[in-house]
Amino acid sequence: MESKWLEDFLALALHKNFCRAAEARNITQSALSRRIKLLEGWMGAPLIERRTNPISLTEAGEKFLPRAEEMYNMILSVRDELRAPYMAAQEVLTVCMMSTLSITTFPRLVAQLEQRGEQFRFRFADSRTTMPDWVELLRSGNADFLLTYAHSSVAVLNTLNEFEYLTVGTERCIPVSVPGTGGRPRYDLTQQDRPVDYLSYRNHSFFANALPGIIKRGGFRLNTVYENALSAALLAAVRVGLGVRGFPKNCWKTTLRRGACCAPPRPNMTCWSTCGFIVPWTMARGSRTDSGANWASFPRCNSMDWAFKS
Repeated sequence: MESKWLEDFLALALHKNFCRAAEARNITQSALSRRIKLLEGWMGAPLIERRTNPISLTEAGEKFLPRAEEMYNMILSVRDELRAPYMAAQEVLTVCMMSTLSITTFPRLVAQLEQRGEQFRFRFADSRTTMPDWVELLRSGNADFLLTYAHSSVAVLNTLNEFEYLTVGTERCIPVSVPGTGGRPRYDLTQQDRPVDYLSYRNHSFFANALPGIIKRGGFRLNTVYENALSAALLAAVRVGLGVRGFPKNCWKTTLRRGACCAPPRPNMTCWSTCGFIVPWTMARGSRTDSGANWASFPRCNSMDWAFKS
């Protein structure tokens, strides 16, 4: 039996709905259903009454529920107890973040910490590229921090409401295009005579969820010609003139100053988002002080040049 089966069962018992439980677990409904069946097969008894609406637990499921909660809490407790001395001795924090922030923001935060005499060692979590993956890494205890943008349109972050967070700045996402005739953008979002060639983030990436509402409100006519989850790859496509793309300002401000790219004159497609750390409750309360758990040491960066407020 896998511990995630217990988490799935507990989520289903709480929400009494496969769809809502799957959303809470950040997995597909079919994956949740498959794992519940695996758990029932391992137990040798049906746990879920699927014919009722909302679904309910069978008699076996009702008996198993308190024991499942006990087993899951025991697993977490044993894991924390056993790994605590090793984590403290290593003094290494595992951080997950989108590639954009690993280039534009995180190095500056670490530099500020070192200037203040703080000593931290970091490692990046395994290279996953979607918000649900990062959230799962944090929830499962495989990451100590999640450095992320936050926006009301990115619903997956709402599943972390019980976690502590620290806002370190704000960022603005503005459309960028190579210059055309007379220095104006080659791809102008304000044009209405034909769709504008558009470079899109892949599904499940942060900006793939944050930008569609803004695009819809702006009434832009777009023709998606290229998709990629990485801002750096999309910026490279912009530089060679493949289309227009909205980027966090940190990604393109140096390129813009050099005249290689320009923002459309009326950037109606502007997305503001906060940038901050999300951290498990136990670390926020200082249970790992020897391993750099004093997360409040991370500087608020509203005064840094990457935090745009105007």
